[in-house]
Order: sequence, then C-alpha cells, then structure tokens
Amino acid sequence: LTMNNSSNIPGGNNNPSKGSAPLILGAGYNYSISQNLLLGVGLDYSFLETTIGTANINGRYAGTGTTYKASNRLNIFLAPGYVIDKDKLAYAKVGYSTQKLKASYYDDAGPSACSGDSMGTGNAQGFLAGLGYKQMIAGGFYGFTEANYYNYGRTSMGTSTLCDTTVITNFSPSTSAYNFLAGIGYKF
Repeated sequence: LTMNNSSNIPGGNNNPSKGSAPLILGAGYNYSISQNLLLGVGLDYSFLETTIGTANINGRYAGTGTTYKASNRLNIFLAPGYVIDKDKLAYAKVGYSTQKLKASYYDDAGPSACSGDSMGTGNAQGFLAGLGYKQMIAGGFYGFTEANYYNYGRTSMGTSTLCDTTVITNFSPSTSAYNFLAGIGYKF
C-alpha cells in the first residue's frame, strides 16, 4: 500500500504498512483466438471491509495516524492467456478497478476521545494489472494463483473534525496496492 496525502495534518509523513487478506468472488469467460491463445473477460468483487494499511504521523503528532480500510472493490478486466496444455493456462490481467476507501484516526498512546474518529470516505477509481496461472484439478475444478497491482487516483474524503477541534480539509489520499491470491474455481 502506498499513500500520497494532501491533508493539512501537521507532520503528515506517511509510513504505510501491510494490510489484511481479502475474500474475492469472480466470474469470467474465455474466447478462443487460436489453438494456444485465449482472450478472457471477467469481473471480481471483494465485498468484505479489509484493512489495507496504516500511515503514521511523525513530528509533533508522533504516535498518531490513520487506518485505511477498503471495501466493495470491483474489478472489470481483460485476461489474454496462453494455453500451455489442456490442463494449464498462463494469463495476464488488465482493467478497471474501483473501491470504497475509509480513513479513521488512531492514537498509539492509548484510548482517547479521538481514536476511531472518521476522517472520511470516498470512492477510488483506477486500474489493475496482474499475472496468473490456472491448473485443472478434476471434474471441472481448477486451482489458480495470481499477483495483482492496483493504482487509484486521488480520493476526495471531504472535511472532517477530530476531537471536536482539529479540522482536516482537502484530505485526498491516492492509493496503490498489490495482492497475491490463491484459490479454487470451477469451469462450466
């Protein structure tokens, strides 16, 4: 996760961290272009809210920061593939991605009146690129692995007030993320 932030939080030096695992459901269809080439179209959806990282604030506000969570990530993509043999497929993915981004304030010093205050929500839009491999198992079931990269433009979070005193304006982080997936699918 990478955060670029244009907020007015003093000392806003971001040091993002890793997030949590997603649960993703997807569907797709492959068109045969030639004996060994396929063109797939698909979509996948991650409906669970997952923590995608934290950004610590250094300087005067050290020990405080922001927790970022993503939900409702929808990807629509093309997936050109190469048929290695009747049971193996290597493919790439490229497409459009959107997600809901939520930011919340935290304080490492312990519980405070501000911890958990919302710093805003917004819808992020961007692109995805990835590589994957599918292996047929038996009876239409296959296993797959993927590595994906997401890059989103700035997401306007609006104006928020923390602890009834600190006003955050123009909070508009841009995010990028990557994930590694392993799963099981079924070919109809």
